[in-house]
Amino acid sequence: MVTYFPENSLLSAWSNGRSGLCPACRQKRSDELDAAEMSKAKGEMDDRRERWRQTCGIPPKYTLSGFQQFDKSWQPKAFAVVREYAENFPIRAPEGYKSLVLYSTKSWGTGKTHLACAVAHHILSRWNGETGICPVRFVSEPVLFKTIRETYSYSPLEKETKSSESDIINSLIRVPLLILDDLGKEDVADLRFVQRTLFAIIDGRYNLDLPVLVTANLDDAGLRAHMGGATENEASFNRLMEMCKSTMIRMDGKSYRDKLAGDK
Repeated sequence: MVTYFPENSLLSAWSNGRSGLCPACRQKRSDELDAAEMSKAKGEMDDRRERWRQTCGIPPKYTLSGFQQFDKSWQPKAFAVVREYAENFPIRAPEGYKSLVLYSTKSWGTGKTHLACAVAHHILSRWNGETGICPVRFVSEPVLFKTIRETYSYSPLEKETKSSESDIINSLIRVPLLILDDLGKEDVADLRFVQRTLFAIIDGRYNLDLPVLVTANLDDAGLRAHMGGATENEASFNRLMEMCKSTMIRMDGKSYRDKLAGDK
């Protein structure tokens, strides 16, 4: 003889039989599973964050150079401005966020690169899955120019497997925050190459309304001469000033490197 059950009773019996748990226990188990999923997701985000920290261009020397490792009494104004800049950086929608220039004119080793790296570290620490791409990229001008020049001597096979000049520039144009370190550090014989390259990057980010953080050992006149500040030589400097609303943070003073060496 076949026994028929009402549909709801059948589903209830099947569910209870499958779980073998009372409603309160099922809720507890559900909460535990949710917590496990959240923990797994957090672990995956932590792993991705650390991979990005290793691959976004932060120099190995500055792997641990966050704001906590910087003596803010050494450069109090710069520290406050840069710390606020990193804390307020809109990871999900960086368009329209202003750019920033850290510079010194007669001083070297004053902590500009450390603070720039601290910005990168802080933004990566704040990232919580808002975007699927790394929110920050760090590159020094000497490394950038060297990397681009290497593409000019690629073999046909290398051209098929390695990033081209346009690939490199496009990757720097589209990252949410680009940090350009040490602008003007090296004397370059081909100033036209320098200005053309910087214009391509700055103008690309200008058109996408994306910010850039620049460090340099040049004042505004020096940066203008290096980057190009007139129509005939591609006015990267003028665009940068508009992007940062003319905010340039001066960081002259005694060498921060000498201080660190003395503290050891």
